[in-house]
Amino acid sequence: SIWPHVEEKIVDLIEANRSTIVFANSRRLAERLTARLNEIHAFRLEAAALRGCTALREASLPEQLQEIGREAFMACYALARADLPEGLEVIGHGAFSSCKPLDGIVLPESLEQVESYAFHFTDLRSITIPESITTLEEHTFGSCKNLTEVYVTDIAAWFSISFASIHSNPLS
Repeated sequence: SIWPHVEEKIVDLIEANRSTIVFANSRRLAERLTARLNEIHAFRLEAAALRGCTALREASLPEQLQEIGREAFMACYALARADLPEGLEVIGHGAFSSCKPLDGIVLPESLEQVESYAFHFTDLRSITIPESITTLEEHTFGSCKNLTEVYVTDIAAWFSISFASIHSNPLS
């Protein structure tokens, strides 16, 4: 069915705009669509949800979370630890950018995509890349000058990752 893709796109449009009107040709469809959109939204941490929260030191994210939105934790200057749940599939653009104290993170086995600048300007010292990763976008680990340990769980899977550029490969 095409509906799951349409529903995801509608949620993307709603999150990207201040107001959105969605037309449906019946009350039943409107109620079902609203319930589904709310369900999809519940599995995402909104874009810029905690951006600039300078008092945040640790983040334990809920198990049902599937996506961390664009710049969700950007500029949380005290964030030193983030526990990412199994089931997480996407880390959005700049999600942890400029979280300087963040020096180690374990990416869950369910993670498929890490968008550009996700860990830019952090003090990451080590990172574990699971075999489920299919895409690391540009500058994912840009300006991570302390990154000295990269653990790869499956070397064959590592060679199938789509790197957007040399700056998205933590081994370069």
